[in-house]
Amino acid sequence: MKKVFVTILIAAAAVASVLSSCQKNPEGEEGVKKYNLTVKLAVADSLLFEDLGDKSLTLSYSKGADSKDVPIDTAGVILKLPQGTYSLSVSGKLSPSVSLSGAASVELYQDAEASIELTQIMASPLIFRAIYSCCGIKGYTRDNFFEIVNNSDEVQYLDGVCLGCYSGANYTSASAWLPLVQKGLYPGDVGGAIIAFPGSGKEHPLEPGQAIVLANDATDHSTKAPAGNNCPDLSGADWEVYIGSDLKSNTKDTDYADVPNMEVIHFVSNDVWCQSIQNGGAFMFRMPEGVDVKKFAADSTNLMITPGTQAQTYYVMIPSEYVLDAVSLRNTAKDESTLFPFFASWDEVAMVPQATQNSGNGVRRRVVKVENGRAYYQDTNNSKKDFISNVKIVPGAEYTEVDPEPEA
Repeated sequence: MKKVFVTILIAAAAVASVLSSCQKNPEGEEGVKKYNLTVKLAVADSLLFEDLGDKSLTLSYSKGADSKDVPIDTAGVILKLPQGTYSLSVSGKLSPSVSLSGAASVELYQDAEASIELTQIMASPLIFRAIYSCCGIKGYTRDNFFEIVNNSDEVQYLDGVCLGCYSGANYTSASAWLPLVQKGLYPGDVGGAIIAFPGSGKEHPLEPGQAIVLANDATDHSTKAPAGNNCPDLSGADWEVYIGSDLKSNTKDTDYADVPNMEVIHFVSNDVWCQSIQNGGAFMFRMPEGVDVKKFAADSTNLMITPGTQAQTYYVMIPSEYVLDAVSLRNTAKDESTLFPFFASWDEVAMVPQATQNSGNGVRRRVVKVENGRAYYQDTNNSKKDFISNVKIVPGAEYTEVDPEPEA
């Protein structure tokens, strides 16, 4: 899930003055007194109101077990309600992929006003389902793979979806990239390259609940790796990353012809994409409509060297608003509180502990519900809670059981 950076600020103004509940109300009816509750909407970005136009949102208000819904728009609404404590929430959609929400509570014992600031949420239908990047045996690094799932109820298309990767140590001192990361600008190819699914727009559909396996090398690593390995069989992968000699003259990569290749958009180094992320992260992004990712990556205004250095390696900087999903992983031997993040807080809240190095294990997203045999996965922008760590990942497996809640 991708949340646009809008801080939630909830303000509820009311005077708590408890009056008798056995008087006649202002309409002369026997029972609890009624008061006017004025509900107004607020946003941090005034452009959001322009985006709303004449679209109607839903205001839900509840007192105890009683709950009702009424429409609300940018003008707000005035309700006449019996006295009491109310929970308020507003929800609605700007588009099929952009929703709005906000909440507040109010004590209504005389006329009161509640102001609810809306959060704009970009729901990403495409998310990482699993990441295997710790290898199955020491010294063998070609068995990495990633799974991407359509977590929505509509057909999605992989065409043009890009992947970037961080690879290396989580920083225990401030990273040179940190000031940019905190502003939502990410170097997309620190892990070696930016890659993308090819296609003109609707060539590679992904059905609701369907997942694909993206392998570094689409072969059976359980037989190819040295004896004693825990490596997976990736011969049935849907896609692979091939770094050919046109990109790296001394490449050791093999092109397994039966499996289609990802496009390499911008190459930096290494013939194994996102190699052995004991610490690091991966993110998925898509260019805005009308923006060609290859032209974007070739534009010098979108390239940067590592800040504060004289390095000659240029990385493509990806704005947060293009990001569909982000997952960050940390070395279990390190205290998370000492590590600096790879993503801004609105893209990623906390890191998931990585699997044990060379164990053949990985991290997998939690199943939160199963309907008609189809799994739905948790996506709260918090990898620590969304993923299960250090588990065996069978490429392309189907999950039919709900996972337990994470420990507090």
